Formats: sequence, structure tokens, C-alpha cells
Amino acid sequence: MLRGRVLIGLIVTFQFQMAYAVDIEIKKTNDVISFQFYGKDSWDFQVNNENEKINIRIPKLSNKSKEDLIKSKESIGLISINSNESNLYDIIELINKKDLETFEYLLKNPSRLVVDVFKNKENPTENTPKKSLRDDKKMTSNKQIINKATNKKQDRGPANTDILDLKEMSSNIPQALQDSSIKQIGLLDGADFDFERLKVPKSELRNEAQILFRLNDYLDFPFMQERLTVLESMKKNMPEYEVSSESRKNLNPKEVEMMDLLIRLFKNKRYFVFFKTAKWFEEKYPKSQMEELLRGMWADSHYNLYLEDNEKYRHHLSLSRARFEEMIEKFPNSILIERTLLFMANSSLEDKDYLSSLRWFQRHVSRFKDSENGDHARLGVIRSLVGANQFPEAEIEIENLKKTYCKVNSKCLLKAELLNGDIYIFQKKWERANEIYDQIEKQFLNEIPLEERYYYNKATISFKLNEFEKSLDQYLEFIKRFPSDNYAGYSLTRMGEIIDLISTNPNRSLGAYLEAYFRYGVSEGSTAIFARVRMLQKQLYSLEGRAQKNAIEEIKKICEGSRLKNSKDFSNFIISSVLLDKKQFDAASSFLVKPYQENPSSDLAPRYLEKIQNLYSRKVSETSKEDPLKTLELHTKLSETWLKNIERIDIDYAIAQSYFSLGAYDQSLPYFLSLKEKLSQMTQNNEENSIVRMTQFPPQIQDVDLKVVENYLKLKKWNEAYQVLAELEKIQTELTYQNKIKKSSIAAQLLVKKGQSEYALRHIQDLRGIASIKEEERTFDLLIHEMNALQSLGKDNDVLSYIIEVNGLCKKFASKKELCLESNKIILLSQKKALPTDEYVIALSQFINKFETEAYFDSYRYELGYLYMELNQITKAEVAWGQIKDSNSSWSKLAKSHLDQMKFNQKIKSYKNQIPTLGNNSTNNEGVKNE
Repeated sequence: MLRGRVLIGLIVTFQFQMAYAVDIEIKKTNDVISFQFYGKDSWDFQVNNENEKINIRIPKLSNKSKEDLIKSKESIGLISINSNESNLYDIIELINKKDLETFEYLLKNPSRLVVDVFKNKENPTENTPKKSLRDDKKMTSNKQIINKATNKKQDRGPANTDILDLKEMSSNIPQALQDSSIKQIGLLDGADFDFERLKVPKSELRNEAQILFRLNDYLDFPFMQERLTVLESMKKNMPEYEVSSESRKNLNPKEVEMMDLLIRLFKNKRYFVFFKTAKWFEEKYPKSQMEELLRGMWADSHYNLYLEDNEKYRHHLSLSRARFEEMIEKFPNSILIERTLLFMANSSLEDKDYLSSLRWFQRHVSRFKDSENGDHARLGVIRSLVGANQFPEAEIEIENLKKTYCKVNSKCLLKAELLNGDIYIFQKKWERANEIYDQIEKQFLNEIPLEERYYYNKATISFKLNEFEKSLDQYLEFIKRFPSDNYAGYSLTRMGEIIDLISTNPNRSLGAYLEAYFRYGVSEGSTAIFARVRMLQKQLYSLEGRAQKNAIEEIKKICEGSRLKNSKDFSNFIISSVLLDKKQFDAASSFLVKPYQENPSSDLAPRYLEKIQNLYSRKVSETSKEDPLKTLELHTKLSETWLKNIERIDIDYAIAQSYFSLGAYDQSLPYFLSLKEKLSQMTQNNEENSIVRMTQFPPQIQDVDLKVVENYLKLKKWNEAYQVLAELEKIQTELTYQNKIKKSSIAAQLLVKKGQSEYALRHIQDLRGIASIKEEERTFDLLIHEMNALQSLGKDNDVLSYIIEVNGLCKKFASKKELCLESNKIILLSQKKALPTDEYVIALSQFINKFETEAYFDSYRYELGYLYMELNQITKAEVAWGQIKDSNSSWSKLAKSHLDQMKFNQKIKSYKNQIPTLGNNSTNNEGVKNE
């Protein structure tokens, strides 16, 4: 058994605490050379700028990194790469001609060390020793070092990044940003140190934010869970497989040759060829002493395929797990066992296969009780339980961990408490989750500055609790500290949505959306894509035609490409809402009706139904303003489908108005009375009533009361009308200006009907005095009723005194054609009573010529012809009657009868004049006699 172990030379570079070779990326921008080192979670480095040299001491570089440095030697001023000082570090030496400075900072997610070398053109520095930005204290594993930054010139910044560590950058930075707990600030704007662009002034705050939150639609952005940094590091540092030179001497050359081929196929990522060759090798050498090497590569090959395309090669993940399981069973003492257990546990966790990850983590805890990775494994057990919704078991594990393993480890305790908060977040128990986060803030004041998930989740919990101003501040705190975090796009997008909720300024949120869009883009996987959606949503209100269509298509494309739950439904909701506000009802319904009908049992089906009912209710309401008859037909049709058994104020008001406009007062009155009762019950200013007001746009109760009075007048129910007017009289001071005029106008009509014209006249004239104060708001309606009252009192000459005023109002308010016609009819009636016939004929002719296109004027044409006939102006009478439009009307027939009679009379007269005996007898007889 030992012989195989001696012969096999398995070289695997594995050390979980990140002791891997460092890679480098060199970027050059203008006068700045940026060295970006990556491959570690913690950095122990030193930069010295002295003796015309810049020395960068860095953990051991990979061979590829050294080759890249040598290739760029001339362009970067490289002197040498010194690898002799230590087997753990390399030193990069660069030329400094007294004009170069350095600036070092750390980036997270992924972890990188960046050293910028640049020219200080204005004030070259002397060759003084430059200390490293890192603390001299020895670095502990799995901890991010927070560096101190020296004061740099304000006219330049680090290359190719927005993120730098700030503590003593400038005395001009507000104290809040100089706090030692604030480590990374990437949104800093020299013109906006206080981030006012992402805040809402108190003068802009609105009171109805809670109501708007219920009416609007918001996606559930994911909560931030513990980052799988361990897995990411493992992916970057997979084991390297090789047959040692010693093994080559003792093994079958053909077997070694085949293994070399397999290794080359594995390294060249020829995985499918590798699988076939490995199968052949397994059959050819079933008891090969290189089986451990083979199975390790086999498992990694399946996993690497899965990483290339998670969807296409998803089944290779389970194949990889099976191969690793085989390796663990066959080689229980392999140096890869711990690595394999952690690798499979974390990969299962990433895949949300919580039961598998639980099993792998438990196996690690059981076998490697004293491992340095024990805290990670134990926390992994809890995280798996939480993900599997086994909350009671997770709480027990948390308490055990806090009392034993994490008892003196504050970092472990913090992570355990955060997982405790996850339990309530998963259950959507926001109040309890908020309590736990408040406890964390008090207990771990020094530890939480490095826990990005604390700040992000805290802000999200506040949003769920409708604490919008608090949530906005917490999101801002998160992006100040962790601007490069992948969730920063979510944060800025949510900030924009909160600003839209709480601010009366509709454009203020654009700052947050634009910040997210331009910083993080909308590429696949970006968390800022919904900032773009919100920007397009705002633009939709002003777009038409092709531009509107393109914006809608872009919103749909972004949302359909997102992996967030319900993102496609979210696009349907926001697009339909905009189209509804633009009164494009049919277009809006296409985004609601079909999705609802296709999935009527989904969790969002009630929301779809609510929006569909609101849409059709609005359609009925808007139609009533243009076509009353069509409104009633539409409502009858919809009441059998979408609006069946639905009671809404806007629908009732639309139907009532439609019946009233069609003259069906018996049908409109019950609706108005019902509306009056419903509105009287909405006096309380609670949330439900506010939602009704913002979605159904109910009329004021005084408007409905006036409609009730008008209905009673039309139905000649004088006493009922008088009672409602008396109720309105009690709230006279609360009436709007227009309703005061309307009420008095209706009162005047009622008084005239009751024979109290003189009182009605005084009533109107008093109100006309008030109306004259606001000349622009004076109404024809009031003037018409004043003239009616004067006519009923027989004061026709007083009515005629209003001719000039009426003509002025007709010219001023050209759109009020009906009222202008009505007022001139009243004047014409007074002219008929007060003027001589010849003067009245002139007035009637002018009236007809002015208004004949606005109404049916055959009766006036008949009257004009009759008056001409009385004045013995037969030709003019014939012309007037000849212009009657309806030849079949009674007016036309009556006029024809008069004309026929006149013609008959003229013939008789002419005939009489032609017969002497029927003419003047005396004259004719004398003539005869004389003859």
C-alpha cells in the first residue's frame, strides 16, 4: 500500500489561508502607471520612494506576472525584479527621476492592491523616504487592512478607480467623512462634500409617502448574504496537477505518458476529450497508482465546465460532486480532503442547494474540529439551515456557536448575529430583524465598518418598515463606505425610488438614477439596470409614437433579461401605469389582461386584477366627459366582466353624469343621492380614504349636492331642491368660488319658479357684485338668471341695458357659445316686448344671422317672415320663409300656407280689378254712359 504513495508524485499547491502567488495587471493612463495586484484577501506590502528608486515589496509574484513586467520594462521604467531577498516576497524596482510620486490604496470585491505611480508636474518632491500606507502590525488572516492615506495634491487622483481610502485627505472634508469608521469613499464630489444631491430637504418632504408606497410598484432587491469569498479564492487558485520526476522513474512509461496527456488536456481546457481519455485510462489501468491525480482532475474538469456556462453545463456540477465524493471515499488521507469538503460545501451554497451544503459543512466540522477554517464551516452550517428554512435548528446552532467557539471571537460573533438577522429577514419579520440589527450596532461598533451587509440590509429593512427617510440615509452610508460593492447599483436605484416617494420635486431622483447608471452601467449582471428602467419610466410621460415604443421595448428587454423574481411583472405594472396616466387605455390593458389570464393563480394575480379594474374604471370615467351614451354602453359591457360587483365612486359619478347629460333625470338622481351618502362617510382623513381620493378622484360633496338640486329642478320637485339648498347655505363659507355662483344661480331659478322673482333678483345682484371683483371669473350663467328674473318682473327695458355687457362677454369668452346664445335669446324676447315692430324685425334679423349655425332656427325664420308680411313687405317675407331649412317641418308648411294665401289674395284682387262690374261701379257706369 505504501509503495503507491512513494511512487506517486502529486504536486498540489493548496493552502486555504490564501498563500498563493500574486498576479498583476498594468494599466497606463496619461502620466499615470497603475500596478494592480490581485490574488489575496489580505495584503502585506511596502512601498519606498528614495534614492531615485521606487521599491514595491509584494508577496511572491506568479511567473506570468514577472513576464508581464519584463515585457513592459521600458514603458514603466523597470530596473529589476528582486526575488532573492526572501522566498515569500518579491521587490519591484522602478526608476524615479525626482518627479514621481506614488499613491497606494486597497479595493474590495475582488480584493486588490493598487499602486499608482505618477508625475507631480507643479511641485516635484525631493527624494525623501516614503512610508508604506499599511500598518506595521502583522496582518491576520481573512482580515482586510484599512490603510491610511497621505495628503496628496488636490489637482490629481488615483488612476482608473473611484475608490480610495480616506482619513486625512483634507481639512476641508466634513467631520462626518473624516470619522475613523469611514474607510472607503467613492462617491465623493469636491463640490458636494455633504452629498446633498442624494438627500431631500425638509421643505420638499411630502406627507403622503406611505400612500404612494402602497400605490406604486417596487421590485424586491435581494438581501445581502455572507459573501462566498472563500469560494471565489478557491476558484482562482485551483489545484495544480503534475507527475513528479521521481514518480516518472518508477512507473510504467506508457502509463506516465498517458497521464501527461491527460494533464495537458486538463490544462488546455479540452475537457470533453479529457473525459473520453480518462475513461479509457481508467479501463486500461484500473488499479493505477495515479488514480488520486486522475479523479482530482476529473472532478475539477466537470466543475470548470459548469463555471464556463452555468446554464448549458449545469449537470456537470452534480457530476463534479460525484467525482469529489469518490475521491474522498477512496483517498481519505489525501491532502486535498479539507479543501474538497470546503469547496463542495461552498459551491453547493452558491447553487442554493442548502441540504447538500449542510451535509458538506457538517462533514468538515466533524472531521476537522481544530481547523483554522472551523469558524467558516460552522457558520456555513447555520447559513445552510437558514437557506433551507430550518429556522429553529439554525437558532439553536447560533446559540451554541456564540457560547462555545465564538465566545471570544468578536468577528465570529458578529457573523453569527447577522445570520440570526437573516432568519427573520427570510421570514419577512421586519420588526424583529430590525431589533437584531439595532443590537448589532450597539454591540459591535468597532467590527461593523467592514461588514457591508450590515449597512445594506439595515437600509433595506428600514425600507420594508416604511421608514423612508431613515432608509435613504442608511443607503447613502452604505455607498459611501462600499462604493465598489456589487450591490451599490441596487442601493442607488432604491435611493432614487425613495426620493420619488418623499420629495415633491419630481426631478430630484434623477440624480440617484444617473449616478447608478453611469457608475455601474446596464451590462448583464449589473445591479443598476433598474435605475435605467426608472429613468425610462419618467421619460415615457413625454414620449409619443416611435420614441414611446422604443422606450417601452427597452424597459421590457431589461426586465425580461433580469434574474430577479417578478421583474417581468414589474415592467408590465410600471408601463401600464404610465399609459393609464396618458389615457392610452387600450395600450395599457395589453400589459395587464393577457398576463393575468395566462396565470390567474399566481401570487401577483390580485395585483393584476386590481390594476385592470382601476384601468377600466378610469376608462368609463373619462368616456363620460365626451360621450354619455357610449359611457353607459361601455359600463353595461364591463359590468358583466372586469367590473362585475365592483363599487367605485368614479364609476357611479360617471354614470350619474351620463344620465344627467342625456336628460334621464329619474335615472341620474339615485346615483347622485348614493354618491352623496358615500362621500359623507369619507370625512375621516385615514389611509384608505386617501387611497380612494388618489385613485378614484371623487368629486367634492358640495358638487354632488348641486347636481342633486339641478336634478330636482329638472324634475320640478321644488321643495326637495329647496331643502338641499338650505343645507348648502349652512356651509356657504366652505363652498368654492364657482360653487357659490352656481348655488346662487340655482337658487335664483328656484325662486323664479316659486314666483319670488324680486327676491331672486336681489339675490343674484348681490352675488354679481361679488363676482365683479374677479372679472375673469364672472359667468354667463349668473347673468342669464339675472335677466330671466328681470323678465319675469316685466322689466324688459332693464334687460336691454345688458346688451353691451353680453356682447362683451361673448367676445371675451368665445368658447361659451351655448351661454352666449341663451343670453341673446333672453334679450331678443325683451326686445320683442319693448321695441316697435320695425325695430324688433331688425334685431331678430341680426340675431338669426349671428347664431343660426349654432342651433335650429326655423321657428325664428318663420317669425321673421310673418313680421315682414305684417309690415306688408311681401318680398322680404318670401325670402325669409324660403330660407327655412327643413321643408317638411311645421314651420315650413305654415309659411307655405301663408304664401299660398297671399298669392291667392293677390290673384283675386287682380281679377277684381279686371272686371268692371266688380270694380268701381260709379266710375265705370259714368264712363259707359258718357260713351
